[in-house]
Amino acid sequence: MTPKQLIYTYLKSLGFTDAGAAATIGNWQVESGLRIDAYNPGENAHGLAQWEGGRWTNLQAYASTRKLNPISWPAELGYFQQEIANDYKGTYAAMRTATDPKQAAAYFDQNFEGSSGAARTQRENNAQAIYDEIQAGKLDNAPVSTLPAFTSITDIKIPIIPGIPGGPSIPIPGTGSGSVVGGIIGPIVQPIKDIATLFKDLTWIFNVNHFIRACLYVLGAILVAVGLGLTVFGAGKDRPA
Repeated sequence: MTPKQLIYTYLKSLGFTDAGAAATIGNWQVESGLRIDAYNPGENAHGLAQWEGGRWTNLQAYASTRKLNPISWPAELGYFQQEIANDYKGTYAAMRTATDPKQAAAYFDQNFEGSSGAARTQRENNAQAIYDEIQAGKLDNAPVSTLPAFTSITDIKIPIIPGIPGGPSIPIPGTGSGSVVGGIIGPIVQPIKDIATLFKDLTWIFNVNHFIRACLYVLGAILVAVGLGLTVFGAGKDRPA
């Protein structure tokens, strides 16, 4: 899967129209060449969208709280989703209703990227070319199992790609931190969610946290089985003849 296909698939999962997805990708082609490790030392700008200043600081904080490398697909796409849904709601709405890729690209550049506008025509042309690829079926949604593993994207309540180990972990009412009910339900719900996740995609084994948790579940099951066995057989031996 190419970066273009990956980003397109992700944006579609957020509800972007084809024109909105093309506009976003077309802008990021100018910004970073669709490279998560792109860096502009002159502006100290980083990543796909060339985040800088406070926005880059916020992305780093987002990644840190989730134990992610800020220069990674999960961190950058996850933060983009959080940022556009909360801080750029107008752009988020526009990309979800856009029908003209060039107009959408100009809107995204002006309102989300905030560039000087010098490369506006290139952004628009990129968007149109990508839109044409989409209409020709060259960027069809790929299976989510081919996307990079996401880890603990737990505080985003808008749709994100399903079937990824560790995410999306949509908060269940009454099970959040600080909830009395959560203290009771949480320990029951979490193992069920984790076990379901394990069987969705075997890439979980490369996540240390998931692997350790799975081992603990297996060990716990063995200990319970042994305990029950000892209880049953021990009770039988203690009975009077």
